[in-house]
Amino acid sequence: HPKHISQFYRDRPKNVKETLLLANALKFYCRSDRTPLVNSHFNMFRIGLITKIFPNSKFILIIRDYKDHMRSCIHKWSKQSFNIEYPKIGLHWFTLNSCCIYDLKKYAEGNFIIVDYFSLFNDQKKVNHTLNVKLEKIGLEKFHFNLDIVSAKHRYLGKKHITNLKYEDFFQCIDSLLSFEKDLTDVGSS
Repeated sequence: HPKHISQFYRDRPKNVKETLLLANALKFYCRSDRTPLVNSHFNMFRIGLITKIFPNSKFILIIRDYKDHMRSCIHKWSKQSFNIEYPKIGLHWFTLNSCCIYDLKKYAEGNFIIVDYFSLFNDQKKVNHTLNVKLEKIGLEKFHFNLDIVSAKHRYLGKKHITNLKYEDFFQCIDSLLSFEKDLTDVGSS
C-alpha cells in the first residue's frame, strides 16, 4: 500500500486544524492575488490531501526519463551508506512517478498535465507554446514563461544524456488498475 512507501504519503487531512494550517500557510506565502504555483517534490505523495483541501487544484508533473534520472543520481547514491545490495535508483524513480500519476488520475482527473522534462530544453518559443497548449487543457490561462533557469549548463551531466521519455510506456497499466479498483469498490458498496 502506498502509505507504507513513504512517511510523506497522504491522501486526506488528519483533521480540520491541519486543513486550516495548510490553507493559511499557502495564503501567507502569496505575495499577490495571482494563483500560486507550489513546487515541491513532497507533493507527489500528497495529491489526495491537496485536492481535499483545495478542490480546484491544478497539477503539473514534470517527469525525467529514468536513464537521465539514474545517470544524474548515481554519484550521490554511491557516496551514501545504504544497507542494501545496490542503490535501486530505478525503483525510486518508478515508485515516485507511478504513485503520483496514480493519484493524479484518481483524485485530479482533468486537472493535471504531464510534461516530459526533455521538452523543456527546446527553443524557448516552442517550449512556451507547448506549455500553454497543455495548460489550456486544465483551464489555466496562457502566459509567457521565463525559462532562463531551464538550461543544460545547470545540470550535473550538462547537455549530455537529456533523454526523451515516453512515460505512457511505463505507466499505461495505471488506467486498468484504477478501473478495476473502482469496479470492485462499486460492487462492494452496492
